[in-house]
Amino acid sequence: MKAPLLLLFVLLALVASFARADAPAEESLVKKVQVYVQQTAQKAQEGLDNFRESEVAQQAREWLQAGFAQTQQYFGQLKDQLSTLWEKTTAGA
Repeated sequence: MKAPLLLLFVLLALVASFARADAPAEESLVKKVQVYVQQTAQKAQEGLDNFRESEVAQQAREWLQAGFAQTQQYFGQLKDQLSTLWEKTTAGA
């Protein structure tokens, strides 16, 4: 019974040593992935910055602002018409 137990401990020690040998490789892989993600994020940020400064983005921004102003104007007129209608219905009642 002692021999199988001793063999089990030897095998566990071997497995543990192999696991430790693999650990630095995993750490370097994690480090490489972190560096890759940082570089990718930086390139994406640079691309977004370039797009924000582009003429297309400026035109789109102007178009959205003009559309928003028109929407505000429309709802302002609608509010005026509804308040006039409300005043007429309350005055007639």
